Order: sequence, then structure tokens, then C-alpha cells
Amino acid sequence: MTDKDYKFWTEFRSNTSTRITYDELKRIAQMHSEYYKHTFFIPCSCNKKKIQRFIDDINKVYESKEDA
Repeated sequence: MTDKDYKFWTEFRSNTSTRITYDELKRIAQMHSEYYKHTFFIPCSCNKKKIQRFIDDINKVYESKEDA
């Protein structure tokens, strides 16, 4: 995980809002496509499970960087 992504994700995780902005969703999709090597796409905001899976997957990458 790059330092820029790490900083973004630290701030994202500290946010207490239950809503994600479009810009955050776009960044999450971009990060997920980079770290999980798939074509970039922004999941529909109606698909909460897919968005949560992206977040959970990025959390794994984030936590592995913390442990390193």
C-alpha cells in the first residue's frame, strides 16, 4: 500500500459517518482494482454488500501494512 493510500485509508477509517461520498467510493474502487488486480469499476451505490466487501478487502491490505 502506498503512503498516499495509507494516509487516505487512515482518515477514511477514522470517519464516523455511515455514508460514503461519491469521491470516496471512486477512490475505494480505484484502490481495490489496484490491490486486487482487476479492471476498475465503481460499484452501484445500491450494492451495499459489494461496497462493504471492497472496504473489507482494503482493510486487509491496510492491516498487513500496519503489521509490517
